[in-house]
Parts: sequence; structure tokens; C-alpha cells
Amino acid sequence: MSRRFSSWRDGLLVTTALFSSCALPLTPACPPLCEPSGQTTERAYGAKSVYGTVVDAATGEPIEGVNVLAEWHLWGGAENGKIVGYPKVLETTTDVNGHFEFPAWQAHGSYAGGPGPGAPAVWFFKPDYQITVFSNNLEAVNPLDMTPRWNGRLLKMARASSDAAVRQSSMLGLSVAIRDIHEHSGLSALPRFVCAVARENERQKMANHGVPLPPPAYLKSWGVDCAASP
Repeated sequence: MSRRFSSWRDGLLVTTALFSSCALPLTPACPPLCEPSGQTTERAYGAKSVYGTVVDAATGEPIEGVNVLAEWHLWGGAENGKIVGYPKVLETTTDVNGHFEFPAWQAHGSYAGGPGPGAPAVWFFKPDYQITVFSNNLEAVNPLDMTPRWNGRLLKMARASSDAAVRQSSMLGLSVAIRDIHEHSGLSALPRFVCAVARENERQKMANHGVPLPPPAYLKSWGVDCAASP
């Protein structure tokens, strides 16, 4: 992840009612497992099941059909100021009760970095709602248990802002996050989420605002076939 990505991500509209800090830090302090710049180490990573219930911030009613993306990222590089890889990315949608769940997982990988603050970041996207991201606000994360502190709680989503510039800024930020995942690990595990964002970008004519995500018809070049995705 570039510093440009870090800067907008820190300022992205997020829900903060439940937790002290849900935005990822601009330059995280290196936890004990970070590696010296450029040095790769193979280790195991994992997380318990991640789940919760998404509700409307104003009414408290569950929100069905929210697209949910969980990305377990690793920090590294100069001053540990960028994301260097993703041992796991997953997608799902909320059911009629607003519930979502990601299964527990384990993986091995070699990266020039390690888990730090913010992993996982879980993104919530649905047109007409504010793009929301909850992250793990721990200073250091156990690579074998990268499970968020907010696991199992109610997560609130507010209605989208009436300010077009605010909506465009949020869409741009999420699109840059998707591009970053594409560059590091690919998007084959995220077709529904990516296509939903690409369709909304197209509807809002985000190509006129520098959005770095291809329109749905061209996402095949990124390994995603939106014609086959709901």
C-alpha cells in the first residue's frame, strides 16, 4: 500500500460509535513480528470465525444484502509505512437478519513484513449507505489469531451523505483499496464485492473523478467476470 493509500484511508468515513478508533493509522508502529525492510519470512497466519450483525444506524433495523469484504493485511517496507501483502481476503453478504460470517482459516506465506494494527479491515458496502470499515484497533496482532476485537457485535451503517463530493471521496477510497488487493494478491476471491463497487462507480460516473477501478465490462483483465457475478 502506498502512502497515498494510507492517507486517504485514515480519513475515510468510518463508523466510530462502538470503538475508540476504526481508521487505520497513517504509519503504524512496528509490532514485534515486523521484519527488516526487504527481508521475507515464512510463517503461519490465521483467524477464528469473524461474524457480526449490520444494522441501520438510525432505525436499528437489520440491513440485508450488504457486501462485506475482509482483508487481513501485513505491514512492511520503509518505516513499516505500507501494506506488503494479504495472507487472506474473503467476501460475503449479509442475510435477511443482517448477519454475516467468515469461516476460520489458516494459511502459510512469505512476506517482507508482518501483521500490525488494523488487521483485519472489514469493509461494508451497499448503495445508498455510507461506506464503512471496521478494523482491529490493537497495537500488535498475533499472526495465528488475527480476529477483530469487535467480533460478534452489532455494526451500524449510516445512510449515505447527500453531499456528492463526500460520496465520491468514499468511493474513490474504497476503489483504491480494491486496486491494492488486486496488485498484491488478486481479486479472484472477491467477484461479488468488486463488481458491486464497479457498478456503483459506473452509476456515479466515477471515471470522471480519477477512480482507479475499471468499469465492470473491463474487469476481466483483473480476473473478475462481472457478467457472471450477481
